Amino acid sequence: MATASKTYSKSRSPYTQPMWPANLTSAYDYLQIDIRKFVPTAEALSVSPGNATTPTAVATGGSIIIGSFSNIQSRISGKGEGTVLLPVPDNLNYTDSPEYSAEAMGAVGKGLVQAAKEIGQGDSAGAAQAIQDMARGGKVGVVMNIVKSLTEKTGLTLSQEGLTQGLSGKIMNPYTEQVFKGIGMRSFDFTWKLVPRSEAEQLRIKEIIKILRKNALPNFASTISGEAGGGDTLSDRWLEVPNIYNLSWKTIGGGEMTSLPRIKPCICKSVQVSYTPDNVWATHMVNRTDPHPVAYNLTLQFQETEILTGKDVESGGY
Repeated sequence: MATASKTYSKSRSPYTQPMWPANLTSAYDYLQIDIRKFVPTAEALSVSPGNATTPTAVATGGSIIIGSFSNIQSRISGKGEGTVLLPVPDNLNYTDSPEYSAEAMGAVGKGLVQAAKEIGQGDSAGAAQAIQDMARGGKVGVVMNIVKSLTEKTGLTLSQEGLTQGLSGKIMNPYTEQVFKGIGMRSFDFTWKLVPRSEAEQLRIKEIIKILRKNALPNFASTISGEAGGGDTLSDRWLEVPNIYNLSWKTIGGGEMTSLPRIKPCICKSVQVSYTPDNVWATHMVNRTDPHPVAYNLTLQFQETEILTGKDVESGGY
């Protein structure tokens, strides 16, 4: 159900930095979102330190530090595409995600018999006796090979474990161990309820949403490089990679906040805006002609572009 629009009181604060609220930097700790142009690997390799016409890089001994895709984004500063300032969100969580899988290492994992010749038995009773004898002798690998042979010859659908359970009431210890598979890249979901208190803040919120959305989305390109040519008239043959988001925590006045871990360069995976956060369409009038929502829910989902290591935590502040 729509509600009647109200007219804003005029604010004398000039519309400058895209931030909310208007007094953010002087009254609150905040998140600074610096958006930078994505730098392709090939372009990064040709960058010259100190050349103002190309992205700048951290140099060591005159050479640029270059590595994987993620390392390039960490060390190359592309063209600035905008900066947004928002208060520290209420739903602030960090999660480190080392990836493991439980795998049955079996006899091989414990250094037992890895292979054995098939032992033929004349009847099931003889096979059962052979299995029990070898099991008592610790020949687990041989036992399992016999079981496998029996299931193949008889066409039984029973598993190896099922067969040994039926014969002896036991199954082979699978010696399950955790196997490290890698590390997931950290993700962050931040949510704000933005409530404009003046026309100037309303315009700032509108600009903030626009900046965040446009930089999270790709643009069309007619060629794979920046040069025209090739006779290709399709302007939408290629999609440019969206831009990179550098997130940093700031204290009142703009100093770096050290109580929160740093965040590596991120991609923006989602920008969600609710224009009816209280489940009702309610508006203010901007310039007495254009209705704008009285509040917004803004949710941003970021994911880092490189993995985190213990050294990053110990000495890097991440």
